[in-house]
Amino acid sequence: MRRIKLLLFSVLVSQMAFAGGMVTNTNQSAAYIRMLARDASTDVDAVFYNPAALTKLQDGFYVQLNNQTVIQSRTIENTYVNKTYTGDVFVPAVPTFFAVYKTGDWAFSGGFTIIGGGGSADFATGLPEFETPFKDITQALSAKGIKTTDYEANIAFNGSSIYYGGQAGATYKINDMVSVYAGARYVSIANSYEGHIKDVRINPEYAKLGYSGAMVSAPTFFRDLEAAATSTGDLEGVGTARYLGAATQDREVDVEQFGSGVTPILGVNLAFMEDRLNIGLKYEFATEMEVENYTYKDDTKGMPGMELGMFPDQAKVAADMPAFMSVGIGYMATEDFYITAGLHYYWDKGVDYGRNGWVEGSGNGMPGDADYAPPVYNRGNNEDWIESNSYELALGLQYDISEKISLSGGYLHASTSPALDYQSGLSYSLLSNTFSFGALGRITERFDIDLGILYTSYAPDNKEIEYIAPGVMYTETYDKSNVVFSIGGTYHFGGPSNESN
Repeated sequence: MRRIKLLLFSVLVSQMAFAGGMVTNTNQSAAYIRMLARDASTDVDAVFYNPAALTKLQDGFYVQLNNQTVIQSRTIENTYVNKTYTGDVFVPAVPTFFAVYKTGDWAFSGGFTIIGGGGSADFATGLPEFETPFKDITQALSAKGIKTTDYEANIAFNGSSIYYGGQAGATYKINDMVSVYAGARYVSIANSYEGHIKDVRINPEYAKLGYSGAMVSAPTFFRDLEAAATSTGDLEGVGTARYLGAATQDREVDVEQFGSGVTPILGVNLAFMEDRLNIGLKYEFATEMEVENYTYKDDTKGMPGMELGMFPDQAKVAADMPAFMSVGIGYMATEDFYITAGLHYYWDKGVDYGRNGWVEGSGNGMPGDADYAPPVYNRGNNEDWIESNSYELALGLQYDISEKISLSGGYLHASTSPALDYQSGLSYSLLSNTFSFGALGRITERFDIDLGILYTSYAPDNKEIEYIAPGVMYTETYDKSNVVFSIGGTYHFGGPSNESN
């Protein structure tokens, strides 16, 4: 029987990333949602996008609060089981918060973000990885002369992943053209997985044991088959029936994972043409992290090929974030018209997203045993899982229709290059194009509101898979859709109002 091989530790992070790289979220402000290019920002959301530009603010204390509502749908079509799986995500609140204190040539800033993940995925009918083994069983039984054409099972999977980010740093103005930033982000990971496979039933035709093709309990059938094989001394038959009986037992999983790490961040801002042209540069170092399993229930332990289970208690697995560089250019074409563009580049291949498995022979005993030792993760990189690093290109436009209101729009192209083995129903990455629209309202001299909406269109990807029959290929197709609504408010305490972008 084909078993589930992929580690789930990286599943929700990549699946829940709403905008950005394969792991990193870059949708961190309502202004981003309405423009998609904020890497040359000189406004308060520059705390995240272009922190070296914060000395462009007027002196005073600034706070900004943003919220995003995310609606996402994932679909996986599998021709082997002839079924479409849908996973729905609705996240009513993805908050971010930024604060800046600007005084003279210095600016001190902090922020709270959801830097990775950010929600939960509910696959009410399971995933192909959980269901195709039961189709394998019907094929294997039919090949042995026990005609079996159908199966059914109660399969469900729900998981959530959130990477919380707390950032702080300082910006210094060297001269009117150049300012620099140094800071860091503390990242705290909280993942959870719950799921079950229950009530597996098949319809074998095996008159010797009284089975006529009706749907029956799979574990019961295999117990009868094992007893029959035992009575005739068929040792191979006993082993096969025992193996398949264990594989069709009810299984439940309930696990949480926690981990943390620190991301150093550096930035430079360059201003030209009396600040009409602004260039923002930011580099975030790779963040090496691992998550530890807190396993409350894992009925997969003891299954064939998964003796320690899918989530061995106390085991630790890599959950890195890649190094990330952004380059932004902002140009005030006229007094009313602002153009900005941005590039994001992620060094995915050089870090480890938790897919490299256990060190062979590591681990001892079963969870709960006095001599139990968890297996050791085989830390490496993503060279086997990712063909090339990912990048994004963005363009944003803003036009002031009055002193109080500005309209804006944006476009972003995201390119990822996962290897064939990376793509699965559990976790996949797709090329995408995102379009956005929104508005900025200057409510008072000290208070602004940003409103934005974005829609992401993904390019479906296909994977050819060989199951139990050698040389017979089936197709699995991955797709996704994404809509985000956002609102943000910025307030300036003291000093004149800010007129930045």
